[in-house]
Amino acid sequence: MYTVTNYQSKKAVKEALKNGEVIRCYQPGPFGPDCPDGSHCFEGPHYPKPHRFYFTGITEGGILKKIVN
Repeated sequence: MYTVTNYQSKKAVKEALKNGEVIRCYQPGPFGPDCPDGSHCFEGPHYPKPHRFYFTGITEGGILKKIVN
């Protein structure tokens, strides 16, 4: 799962969430683009750059609501 905004670090995602930004998410490839409600593994930055961070997040209505770890 990815965030629509191409954050370069987990810290940047946390800061955006803390500042009240709406962080939309999507699933690339044949299984997406929907972001169903629930717990998902996120990765970044976006492909083709190598992924440097991962986290588990809770989504509702296609929006990241909480970072679990």
